[in-house]
Amino acid sequence: MSQQKNQPPGSDVAAGGPRRWDESRTRFASVAVGLVLTFLTYLWLLAIAETIGRRLFLGVTSSPAAGRVIAAGVGISLLAAIALRHRLAAAACPWWVSCLHLLSVAIAAVGVIVYRPAHRRIDASWVPSIFTTYGPTAAYDPDPVTVPSRAELIASRQVAPYLDAMTTTALLALATTLLIALALVVIAWWEERSTNRPTTAAWGSALGLVSSVVLLVGVASLLRLFVDNVLSYMSGHDVAPWGGPNRYAPYSARLLLPPLRTDYAQPNDYVMDLLAGIGILGATTLGVAMVLFNLTNSGAKRSALPDKRDFASNPVRGLSGARWRRGLVLGLSGSLSRAIVASTVLSGFGLWALERWVFYGTTQAWVWTVVGVQAAAATALIVVLVGNKISFVHKPMAMFADLLGFWPVASHPLAGASYRRPVVSGILNSVETSAAGSCVLVGHSQGSVLCAWAVSLLSDEPTRHRVVLVTCGSPLRSLYALFFPAVFDQAFFAAVENNSEQWVNFWRDTDPIATEISPGTSRDIRIPDPDEHGRLLVHGDYWLAEQQRHYVDLRVAELSIPLPELQP
Repeated sequence: MSQQKNQPPGSDVAAGGPRRWDESRTRFASVAVGLVLTFLTYLWLLAIAETIGRRLFLGVTSSPAAGRVIAAGVGISLLAAIALRHRLAAAACPWWVSCLHLLSVAIAAVGVIVYRPAHRRIDASWVPSIFTTYGPTAAYDPDPVTVPSRAELIASRQVAPYLDAMTTTALLALATTLLIALALVVIAWWEERSTNRPTTAAWGSALGLVSSVVLLVGVASLLRLFVDNVLSYMSGHDVAPWGGPNRYAPYSARLLLPPLRTDYAQPNDYVMDLLAGIGILGATTLGVAMVLFNLTNSGAKRSALPDKRDFASNPVRGLSGARWRRGLVLGLSGSLSRAIVASTVLSGFGLWALERWVFYGTTQAWVWTVVGVQAAAATALIVVLVGNKISFVHKPMAMFADLLGFWPVASHPLAGASYRRPVVSGILNSVETSAAGSCVLVGHSQGSVLCAWAVSLLSDEPTRHRVVLVTCGSPLRSLYALFFPAVFDQAFFAAVENNSEQWVNFWRDTDPIATEISPGTSRDIRIPDPDEHGRLLVHGDYWLAEQQRHYVDLRVAELSIPLPELQP
C-alpha cells in the first residue's frame, strides 16, 4: 500500500513534515531524563533488595561481600531486563539509546559496589541535614550500662553524620531534571520572540519530564516502605524465615541504605520515606494554581466552581460548569505556564518549610510528618486504584493515558508499548479491504486522532480510495496541535484533507476537548447541547445526535457501501 513519505503505519514521524529543531531538543531532553530514571531505578531496586536482605542473611553476617552480591545481582537483573525489552521492542527504541541505559546501570552498580555510599562520613558543617543521617563509628558501644542521649553520643564521637545516599540522589536527580526542563522552556521562550510560536508545547514537555522523576521517586519510596512494614509485621509474628523485629543488619554489610538504630536515632524512619511528599506537594500546588488562574477573567471566565451534582436538577448551572471546564482546557496556552511557575515556587517554599520542621523541630514533628505523608500517599493510591468507578477521576486519567499511549517511546527501552501502531494498521487494513475502496470512518475523541492519522498515511491518489472522515469530540486542535505542533502542523491537516473525499467534524461548545478543525468553514458542525430532550451530553453520545446520524447515513448511501448482515 502506498503511504505518504513512505512512512509505515504508526511511525513516530508524522505525515506532516520533517523533524524540526524543537522536536530534536525535546528528544534529547527525553533521552537525558530517561537515563536519570534508569539510574534511579537501579538504586531503588537495590534499596528494596537491601530492605529485604537485612532481615535474611544480612542479619547474620557483617561481611561487605554480602552487600556487593546483592548490588551485583540487582544490576545484572536490570541489565538483562533492558536487553530483553530492547529485543522485543527494537522498533521503538534505537539501539544506541538502549546502550546508554545499559551503561547507566553498569556505572550505578560499579559506583555503589566500589564507593559504598552508606559508609561515607560527612564532616562538613555546610551540608544540609536532609542529605545526612547519623550512624555508628568504631567507638560505638552497643551495650552501654546507661543509655546515653543522642547529644552525648555525638559529643563522645560514638555516632557521626553519614551520607543518606537515597535522599541525596533523589533530590539531585530532581534538580537535574528541573534544569533540563528550564533549558527547554528558556530556549522556547527565546525563539518565540522571533518566530511567534507559542511555548505551550515546551511547558508541557517540561512538566512531563519533571513529573516522571517525581512519580518514580514517590512510588519507589512508598513501595520500599510497604515492603519494610510487611516484613516488620511478619518478623514480629514469628513468620519464618524473617528475623526478629529488632534484628537490624550489621551496618558494615550494607552498601546503600543509611544506618537506622532506634537506640541512638530519634526518628524511626528513613528520610527517603518522606520523598513521596514531593509529588503530593507538587500535584496539590499545581492543581490549586490551575483552578485559581481559571477563576479569573483571563482564565476560564467563571466566578464559581462547577458542581456536577446540579447537572440533572439544574441544567443551566450544569451548562455553566461544563463550559468552565471547556474554558480551562482551551485556556491551557495561557494558564499552564503561569500555573507551573507558581507551583514550582510554592513547592520549593513548602519543601524548605518541611525541612526546617522535620530536622529542627521536635520528635513529634517528625512523627506527624511521616504519618501525614503516608496517609496522603495512601489516599492518592486508593483514589487511583478505584478511579474507574469515580467519574471525575476516571475521565482525566483516561484522557492522559490516551494522550501518552499514542506515542511510541523511543527514549527509554523499558517504556510501555504504544497502542497506535496496531490500531492504525487495523484501520488501514479495513479501508484497503472495504468494497470498492469506499468507506466512512467515524472517530470519537481519541478515535478521531487515530482515524485522522490513518487517513494521513493513505495514498493521495483520488481514484484509489473514497474515504469520508467523520470526527466528533475531537482533541486534534485543543490538545494535539497545542502540545505536539511539530507533528500535528498544517501539513498534517492538509494531508488528512487531501487523502479524504470529505472531512466533517462535529463538536459541542460544552465539550472540554472538542473544537472546530477549520473555523469558519462548512467542515465543522456544532451540535446543540443540551439536546432537544434537555440532556447535557458534553463529551459523550455524539452518535445519538440527529445531525451526525443523518450525515453518516447519507454518505454511506452515496458511496453505495453495503451494510454488514446482522447475524441471528
